[in-house]
Amino acid sequence: MDNQQIRNFYLSKEHVPTPETDRLIAGGYMQKSDGYIEYAKECGVEPTQHWHLIHSWSDRSPEHEQFRWPIQCGELYVWMAEVAGVSGVGEVVDAMLQAPDDRKRGNKLAYHTLFDKIAKRVEGATR
Repeated sequence: MDNQQIRNFYLSKEHVPTPETDRLIAGGYMQKSDGYIEYAKECGVEPTQHWHLIHSWSDRSPEHEQFRWPIQCGELYVWMAEVAGVSGVGEVVDAMLQAPDDRKRGNKLAYHTLFDKIAKRVEGATR
């Protein structure tokens, strides 16, 4: 799944309701500093996961850059999966919220559980 495919799939999905992502973040699972948070401060914006994907990552990456690990943001994977209509998002959020301060564990769980499903949806929709 490359940058062009991601832009084609997600660019228009800024306002898709994401109750599971909202629940995850409300439960305390969110990046608090560094990475896209610092970039958002530099840009003077309040970041959303759509902003994170489209503006922080996609706008600053080459057109055919592959989206893959080590992008380590579990809430971004959850948002991408939820917007794409991937199954099992609620269960992943439940597991991540068992230890919301253990980002290393949660990020890996989100990636390993959701990434292939996300890629299948994005790549299938953008062929």
